[in-house]
Amino acid sequence: MKIKPFLPSSAALLLLSTPAHAVLWSAGHGDLGLEGDGGVLEFEVHVGEDDPATVGGLPVSDTGYDPADIEIAVANRQQLVSTNMNLLNGIGISSGDLFSFLPNSETLSDSLGTPLLGFGLEELDSTEWGDITFTLTGVSGPGLFSVYQIDGLGDPTFFFSTALGGITADDFVTLPAGIHDDFNFAFTEEGIYDVTIQASGTYLPAMGDLDGGLRSTSGTFTFAVVPEPSTALLGLFGGLALLRRRRA
Repeated sequence: MKIKPFLPSSAALLLLSTPAHAVLWSAGHGDLGLEGDGGVLEFEVHVGEDDPATVGGLPVSDTGYDPADIEIAVANRQQLVSTNMNLLNGIGISSGDLFSFLPNSETLSDSLGTPLLGFGLEELDSTEWGDITFTLTGVSGPGLFSVYQIDGLGDPTFFFSTALGGITADDFVTLPAGIHDDFNFAFTEEGIYDVTIQASGTYLPAMGDLDGGLRSTSGTFTFAVVPEPSTALLGLFGGLALLRRRRA
């Protein structure tokens, strides 16, 4: 598999259609995170925990945003050359097509100058919460959307993919409370995507309640996929390993 990435020009970045009330997160590490104070789940976009992220053109450390107040930039465009049909079909492209993505490799995201994005559950105490399931419930955008990981042999596992029959019962990922996992987020066309995700899990102190302690919340996250690439070539792209970190 070969990916030929193109770095965006500054002019292309200016074409991102971000609303006046939202700031643009353009680089650095962050999460689609959950808080669970008092057994109430709530989404946030948490950025810059370990190192500063770039939000609104400025360095930002350890800061949470309401999903409506921030957009995530996908400011690169690549050509994917691959014989792996599972990968191509899951993304929704043919070999040689262009697509845009956020890599789950810190090295590659730093090289491309893109956000490194995952699902963050560090704020949830594993003695109070069971596993959390993130379920894709809606996508509005000009193209296909997917979330996946690639193992050391180059084989993908897709957790969300609108290319595989639209939104189905298979579009979910389950993670234990207390951890963070990073993923590849892919988009087949340039433009603005609104992605709605439901998070649900069991609040253990309330397991005896009538609802069995089941708690859920929903959030809509906006991705601004840059419309025009430049022509800076970066070389080859291999299998991306899963990154995991725990909060001490």
